Amino acid sequence: MSKSQAKAPAPQFFGAEAFQSQENTTVRWLAGAGALINCRGTILMIDPFLKGFDMPLLVEAPVKTEDVPHVDALLITHSDNDHFSWDTCRDLAPVCDSCHAPRYVAGLAAKLGLPSTGHEINDTFSVGPLNVTLTPADHAWQNDFPGAADRVFQKEDFCGFWLDTPDGTIS
Repeated sequence: MSKSQAKAPAPQFFGAEAFQSQENTTVRWLAGAGALINCRGTILMIDPFLKGFDMPLLVEAPVKTEDVPHVDALLITHSDNDHFSWDTCRDLAPVCDSCHAPRYVAGLAAKLGLPSTGHEINDTFSVGPLNVTLTPADHAWQNDFPGAADRVFQKEDFCGFWLDTPDGTIS
């Protein structure tokens, strides 16, 4: 039995059609933990990681940052660079209306020029027809490895997102 890296199938590439108004909600995989959600023309990107990683990637991103015409909101779960890509977020800043994340991450996003709002766990906010709630996540692995980070991470520095859309729930 050969040992090899598990690899997901390549994402399905898409273009401008993914950002157009539509009558329902569509979820598209951005690779990694990322997703593009088009809810009746309201566009969310969760942990968009389209470029700027410090290691080779196993799959290519399905859309280039320069091909993203508009994002109503970026949702960022935490500051690890495979979830919060500084290069991706910097490139999306001119076409992004808002960024929502835990308070610590929102502060980092603001430094990239994103219009950022920091939230506490269990906070709820709306983006168009979607209601978004931050859910708890336990991901402070850096605290177990001295020197892995320049700070001690708190439980409120990480989150998941629960989305209620007119068409159903995404968690």
